[in-house]
Amino acid sequence: MSILHATPKNYERLRLFTVEPSQAILLYLIFSLLSLFLVENAFLKIFILILSGIIFVLINSKGCFITILLTSIILFLKNIKKIKYAVLLLLILPIAFYFFLKFAFPSIYWDINEGTSFSTRFSALISIILVLVNYPLGLGYGSYLFYYPKILDQSYEIANALFTNLFSISLSYAEISDMISTGEYIGAKA
Repeated sequence: MSILHATPKNYERLRLFTVEPSQAILLYLIFSLLSLFLVENAFLKIFILILSGIIFVLINSKGCFITILLTSIILFLKNIKKIKYAVLLLLILPIAFYFFLKFAFPSIYWDINEGTSFSTRFSALISIILVLVNYPLGLGYGSYLFYYPKILDQSYEIANALFTNLFSISLSYAEISDMISTGEYIGAKA
């Protein structure tokens, strides 16, 4: 589907009609779950489930694999008394765990050591807390563009110090530096 996009990406992850795979997985997850809940034909449900699984693997979103794994664990613990749900979740949990170990974990490990996505998202999460503490009523659009780059820079410093102290790993500053200096995608990851 790269020919349908104005800007080509040099990675093999499926992004459908969205800017990046992280957005594609959210939309696709919503549509596939709605399809599963609204379709009554059992054969069609199985087909949607298999097709959704294949597309999830092609999108290859670390966040999705982690979310499915955690959701499976929570649902398993919540519905462990119901046999039907326990059997279903016992089937989903090993599959989700396998995909997490096969796709998400190596990708997260590489991203922490070499890439920028983890660093940017982790810093953005910390920046949300800093914005809430410093500006409880919010920043507004005009002041957001002025104050948020400084907050994002502080957030990176906190995240980097945390990872350096705990794991002796320095997080990449490249994407955050680019966001702060150019102003492009300044809030997209937050």
